[in-house]
Amino acid sequence: MGFAPLPSQKTNLVPLGGMGMHVSAYSPKANQAEALNFMKWFEQADIQKKWAAAGGVPSRTDALESPEFLNAGPFNKVYADSVPRMRDMWNVPEYARLVDIENTNVNAALNGAKKPKDALDEIAKQQQSVLDSGNRKGGGGL
Repeated sequence: MGFAPLPSQKTNLVPLGGMGMHVSAYSPKANQAEALNFMKWFEQADIQKKWAAAGGVPSRTDALESPEFLNAGPFNKVYADSVPRMRDMWNVPEYARLVDIENTNVNAALNGAKKPKDALDEIAKQQQSVLDSGNRKGGGGL
């Protein structure tokens, strides 16, 4: 099995990302100092490299480019090469609708109800329509 970065097309972006470890901004005041201490500890270079070696995706560039991360999995080099091109959509108000469109169409492609190209084309069309219908300055898009 091989891994390769997504090719460039109209843009040089890739829809990679995912859900990382979260520390809530809404922690009770009594826990906020400890949450900050955890973040300071977790972001140390040596801890991030250990996290990478264990299969985690580091948030530090030095750990992302380290042998510990690059050699931890067969897809890690491609992931590291793709990071500068990443864009995610979780932080836009239309997120839930965008994800629903993607999940529905990818599922249809995976179970054979749609051809993969048709599913991808439908995702692009529907998601662009959702983004264009929003009140975004300068139009839609991410």
